Amino acid sequence: MTTELASTRPVPASIVRPRSAPASAGRSLTVTVLSNCELVRDGVARMLENSEAPFAVHLPGIDTRDVGAVDILLVDSDSDGADLPSMAELSLTYGARHVVVHSWDSTPHAVEASLRRGASGHLDKRLDASALADALRRVGDGEQVVLVCDQQVTAPDVAALAELHHLSVREGEILRLISQGLSNQEIAEKAYLSINTVKSYIRSAYRRMGVESRSQAILWAIDRGFGNAPDPQPEATAVPAQRT
Repeated sequence: MTTELASTRPVPASIVRPRSAPASAGRSLTVTVLSNCELVRDGVARMLENSEAPFAVHLPGIDTRDVGAVDILLVDSDSDGADLPSMAELSLTYGARHVVVHSWDSTPHAVEASLRRGASGHLDKRLDASALADALRRVGDGEQVVLVCDQQVTAPDVAALAELHHLSVREGEILRLISQGLSNQEIAEKAYLSINTVKSYIRSAYRRMGVESRSQAILWAIDRGFGNAPDPQPEATAVPAQRT
């Protein structure tokens, strides 16, 4: 098993376990994405389909074609929660050679729980497309992979991301709040703006981003790191007026 945090860390040999035989070199890996969240399903599918490595992505309940043998079942443990069956049951149900947990929770306790249940890997949802694709390819080749993100690493703030993607800082701030699931009214209250001003910024951002719907905007923002970007300035705090 390989455990990585920003860079490769040595792992005691006693917990390095070979998995099943590797997939044929160079062939497309079939990955079934199991999640109750449409944004997660679509986001992962797009990340893998656009990667350099060949993947055939299957979405149960949406893609009705017969995919045959599944190389990797990628399980969103955050959406299925306590009802998640055992890894052996999932493997049998979906005909998967490997089952990999995909989660926001990459604490040592969560990782240990995944591996004890028989997972072939535990992958952090903060991984970018390249890292996710590489990790799944390694699982397909027989490795047991744990790849988590160092949450202490300073991420680019909203202002930096906005400049990088040709948005105004205010558009970037509102996009960050949209990607966190806030409604227009909640954004207006948090950003101290009128609801009409918020809508105006959203329309302007959509034009710059080339998207037409809120769900597309959320996927676009999450892919580019806006969802977890820190605020460029602390939130305003109401201070009582001083009487003179």
